Amino acid sequence: MKSIFFIVILMFFFSFSCKKNENTVIHIPNKDTLWLKEKTVVFISPSLKKIEKLKKEQGEDFYTIADDANYYYANSTEHMDSLHEKYTNQNETVILAYKDGTKTKVIPKQKSDWYSILYKDRNFKVVDLINFTEEYSLFLNHSTK
Repeated sequence: MKSIFFIVILMFFFSFSCKKNENTVIHIPNKDTLWLKEKTVVFISPSLKKIEKLKKEQGEDFYTIADDANYYYANSTEHMDSLHEKYTNQNETVILAYKDGTKTKVIPKQKSDWYSILYKDRNFKVVDLINFTEEYSLFLNHSTK
């Protein structure tokens, strides 16, 4: 009887003394996060706050840069529309994340203010809007028409 009581006490002791191995979870707020799950194209542009900052930093040059960026963005979205493919527009404040098995991976922010992210099968590529059509075809295996 004493040995059974002793075994029960040992089991109780060891069940609390063993440290459980838990996976570390990265908390990313959902309202600021775009979870990439399927083939996706994301166009990134500056937020209104960032635009005001760029205007102050670049002065009159900002309007030339923004005009060029909008031209290449329009060409890129026209290409996507011609292929009947979906895309999304986001500003630089959004967090782009995806699951790779049990890991959460975050796509790093870029220095450029206007660019795109191509995502497919847990792989991504950052693409400058100037080369979007060619890079899209290469990355996602679409033929250009």
